[in-house]
Amino acid sequence: MNHLTYSDPFQTSLDEILSIVKYESTDELLFDYLKVLVSLETHEEILDKMIKDERIHYETLKQIYYQLTQKLPEVDAPVFNIPESYVDGLTEILLRKSNVLQHYVVLLQYLPPMLAPIIYPMIIKEQTHMQLLNYLIVDYKCA
Repeated sequence: MNHLTYSDPFQTSLDEILSIVKYESTDELLFDYLKVLVSLETHEEILDKMIKDERIHYETLKQIYYQLTQKLPEVDAPVFNIPESYVDGLTEILLRKSNVLQHYVVLLQYLPPMLAPIIYPMIIKEQTHMQLLNYLIVDYKCA
């Protein structure tokens, strides 16, 4: 979807929130699954921190959606494919985060400006998660 073709900024904001909420809920499940697979304590701690961040993002976006519409966002129940390995799961989340970042950027462009201070730190967290995921992949392969 090209952000230059959006005709209704309000609806675009709502659509982007729904997309991100769906990503965040699915990623939370995948993070939980990966925590069970890994035996390295530092990896568990990092994954746990990212899960907590995902939950905060999810709840914050739900609140924003509610403020804008007076309705809770409705998305399909999260589903994920079980990865073949720990590294495959980390790689999948890394690629998903690349996609979700694009949704955050469009959201930031179309939300009312007063909400930018809420969304921008979430974008930074997602970028940080991508760096941590790269670290986890490299560290696991080198262990």
